[in-house]
Amino acid sequence: MISVLSRISKTSKLPIQQQSLVALSIRLSSNEASFQTKPYKLHRLESGPSTNISVTRNDALDYYRKMVIIRRMETAAGNLYKERLVRGFCHLYAGQEAIAVGLCASKDNEDAIITSYRCHAWTYLTGSGISQILSELTGRRTGNVYGKGGSMHMYNKNFFGGNGIVGAQQALGAGLAFAHKYNKKKNVSYTLFGDGAANQGQLYEVINMCALWDLPCIFICENNGYGMGTPADRASAVTDYYTRGDYIPGVWADGMDVLAVRETIRWSREYCNAGKGPLMLEFATYRYSGHSMSDPGTSYRTRDEVQQMRKTSDPITGFRDKIIAAGLASEEELKGIDKEAKKEVDAAVNIARTEPPLPPESLYCDIYHNTPPQYVRGVTLDETFVDICHYQKFSMLWHRSFTVQLVRRVSEASFQTQPFKLHRLNSGPPTNVTVSKSDALKMYKQMQVIRKMEQASDLLYKDRKIRGFCHLYAGQEACAVGLYAAKDPDDSIITSYRCHGFTYLVRNSVKEILSELLGRSHGNVNGKGGSMHMYGKNYYGGNGIVGAQQPLGAGIAFAMKYNRKRNVSFTLYGDGAANQGQLFEAANICALWHLPCVFICENNGYGMGTPTSRSSASTNYYTRGDYVPGIWVDAMDVLAVRESIKFARKYCTAGDNCPLFIEFATYRFYGHSVSDPGTSYRTREEVQNIRKTCDPISLLKNRIIASNLATKNELKAIDNDAKNEVDEAVKFATDDPVISTDALVTDIYHNTPPIIVRGHTMDDIKVQPHTRTSEIIKKF
Repeated sequence: MISVLSRISKTSKLPIQQQSLVALSIRLSSNEASFQTKPYKLHRLESGPSTNISVTRNDALDYYRKMVIIRRMETAAGNLYKERLVRGFCHLYAGQEAIAVGLCASKDNEDAIITSYRCHAWTYLTGSGISQILSELTGRRTGNVYGKGGSMHMYNKNFFGGNGIVGAQQALGAGLAFAHKYNKKKNVSYTLFGDGAANQGQLYEVINMCALWDLPCIFICENNGYGMGTPADRASAVTDYYTRGDYIPGVWADGMDVLAVRETIRWSREYCNAGKGPLMLEFATYRYSGHSMSDPGTSYRTRDEVQQMRKTSDPITGFRDKIIAAGLASEEELKGIDKEAKKEVDAAVNIARTEPPLPPESLYCDIYHNTPPQYVRGVTLDETFVDICHYQKFSMLWHRSFTVQLVRRVSEASFQTQPFKLHRLNSGPPTNVTVSKSDALKMYKQMQVIRKMEQASDLLYKDRKIRGFCHLYAGQEACAVGLYAAKDPDDSIITSYRCHGFTYLVRNSVKEILSELLGRSHGNVNGKGGSMHMYGKNYYGGNGIVGAQQPLGAGIAFAMKYNRKRNVSFTLYGDGAANQGQLFEAANICALWHLPCVFICENNGYGMGTPTSRSSASTNYYTRGDYVPGIWVDAMDVLAVRESIKFARKYCTAGDNCPLFIEFATYRFYGHSVSDPGTSYRTREEVQNIRKTCDPISLLKNRIIASNLATKNELKAIDNDAKNEVDEAVKFATDDPVISTDALVTDIYHNTPPIIVRGHTMDDIKVQPHTRTSEIIKKF
């Protein structure tokens, strides 16, 4: 038997005597070899897995073949996505293959596996064919779950998915472990999650429960270095995830070494089946693709880093070199496996392309044994089915011009808006809207400043001066400007993460906003909040969690009524958050207590990358309050928005009428965030068509000029002023000093108490400056 160190592919570097010994040993034991793994790191354990691991020739070839197939399958999935045959989310596993293959090599058939949305490899290894997986991605009836689950929702016997919500599987994995113990089975629940989900609160709740009841649950953190686009050291004070279970034991293993993974799982099964309770494993690995296919993966790491990882730590290449050096296989044999894998994946791709898609009537199958009629709020799905996309409806709005000048005066003009749609209301806002010259020019400048500020933010993000999320408001300016023009100074506003426009209107300068985006000391909240967390008087942000502002807005409305104020809480959210359960809970409370809350859905047509018609049975969001009245507004028209807000204020402050739902029909010109190009789920032609026909700034500009409220030269001067204001702000923000690390713990309490984390002060565990990516590479 021969011992071969990892990543030694040639014996020629050894002395001649050792070369002979190696060659002799390989010839004598060509069906088995042993290898040395990297040392394991242990937490609350006196001993761990063995670092000297043996593998047979058959097993080695099986592991190699499976890893190669997974790599090629993920490459094919990426290509199908780029061809727009895969819709929705798609998270690839390339680079992490050794974890799935190594785990499945040691597990028992009755053990349970549950993982995150990055689940294609697990689906393959637990019994599905490649064609079933790729067909599922392309929505074909031959898919793993008949084309209904997509990338994130695939299942097999004792494989419980595939879970789309970050960290949701953690509690479910504990439940599976409970079932094993309850049924007196000697099996284990493997509960996998990424480093991004390692900070989820439910992880610690279920760790406590598993430790309390000695449940056979192995929590496995697949630490690929980045939670979406955030390096682990920027998201976690402690990045040794194998210690994060605190009072439960943990093991760190090299997740790029399939044999190290296999040995770790074998040892862990024995540990848990001995009744010792749960374990926390960390597999150090790396993903070659972005977080998902919509993420190029280059804004938070360099291409050189990825290539360096491929060159030095690739799990397939490393294992290939080992088994060739050990004489377990020849290079020609492995090339043959490569060719067979390519042939098998290519055949599966052909099936995924050509099989018929799932017919619409099949969507209601496999839910109940006897499927009841599909009713949503008293109507069938057929009555609410949407068969045209958002932008087509939108283009029809401007089939003819609504810039009808009714009064021609220098200081004032009137215009006709699109008709408002009403729900449970006998009358709504007037469609004949009057505006003064000063108000028109003020709103025009505000929209121009917001547009140019968002364009500047986009460039700063691409220059990597803005880190983290950044959601731009370009295209939706009329929503914020029109609302702000009609609200009372003591009314409140609370919105989503797409908040730059509102932040500017509540008396924050462009300098403060851009400095905040860059993490500078003169930012809106001193550089601590970033893009999604900015505030002002009676302005409650900027909220990073989808839909979190909905119950908060209701709470603000409660405070207004409790304090007997005649004010309104404007609570804004996107169409993606319109399906959140808390919205309906908050609407119920507001209706029950007659709270002055105006729920406003800024319907820009896409919840992240999903068109509204694919995410909602009813896309009439102004009716979604059901028993709460609602209004639909053309929100590309700032005057229509302003008029609807005037009406809403009057309605909600008139005794017991409130609350109210408003739908602003709008459009975003950029992707969901700056890391999303926005082209995988809509065409560039669609965006350009909306810019050409429905741009809110162009619409107001044309109205102003046509009504003689201002000349082209006056508006051009405003454009130049807006540009200069933003250019100065960019320079200011770029030169503004970065917030110091000491300042991160200020402005929290009036008298800041000592910051204690697990018995240590912040000085004891002082956060070091941002770790460069080269240090991540050193792990391997």
